[in-house]
Amino acid sequence: MAKIAIVSDIHGNWQALQAVMEEIQTLFPDRIVCLGDTVGYGADPAKCVEHLRGLGATMIMGNHDLKVLHLRIKGIDHLPDDSNKSGELAGCVHSMRELSDEQLRWLKESLLVDAEEQCLLAHANLHQPLSFGHLQNLKQARPTLDMLKLQKIPVGFFGHTHVQEVFCQNPSNLVWVDERSFRVSSDHPAAVMVGSVGMSREAGDLRAAWAVYDSATGVVELRKTEYDRIGAAVAIQHAGLPLETALNLLTKEEYHQLLS
Repeated sequence: MAKIAIVSDIHGNWQALQAVMEEIQTLFPDRIVCLGDTVGYGADPAKCVEHLRGLGATMIMGNHDLKVLHLRIKGIDHLPDDSNKSGELAGCVHSMRELSDEQLRWLKESLLVDAEEQCLLAHANLHQPLSFGHLQNLKQARPTLDMLKLQKIPVGFFGHTHVQEVFCQNPSNLVWVDERSFRVSSDHPAAVMVGSVGMSREAGDLRAAWAVYDSATGVVELRKTEYDRIGAAVAIQHAGLPLETALNLLTKEEYHQLLS
């Protein structure tokens, strides 16, 4: 049995990863898992990859990670002329240029699906992991929930949506311990979207999102961490990445503070 800290969608946001890891270290987890998309969008993909590599984190392959690996092989000549204006494409090109060959080799070893203590892990879903289809509602989550139930696994953890959410065939079967923790069972498995460390898409909440799973008790805790969003946005600007990417990290007040 183990306590597992689970992060996802860091997207090169070193300020967010650093803040989350400082909090994780106070919990003394047995292992750390990253559900993919360590790279893309943000200014510091190499620093984020190297930090997770140094910690011996279990790595899952995300769609941005895969895109960066493909870019290293294929080059960028096939990209549209205005690709530098796209947050997604510009971030992947930046990541491809920033990561060393050794870091890329390590990223290439990431798994599409992994099994840990009483849980399954993937970037987007279990039923079609390479398609990276979103789990944004119960209908989309049902095939993945069916796979968990068939294998008698109480919980699966996923990222990709950048939103912290929980799906269960019957939500009333979830046993909530408190407002952010609940207990899972193989009779009523749950698909847990852990949210994004580096680029939240939750309305009104731009904190870094992640989760902790204690397989001994079956308790999942959804967590949020404040970080230096203005610092991360400034780093994106200095890296020559699209302004829109930086603005996605900020409230209106923080945006005006950045301009002042």
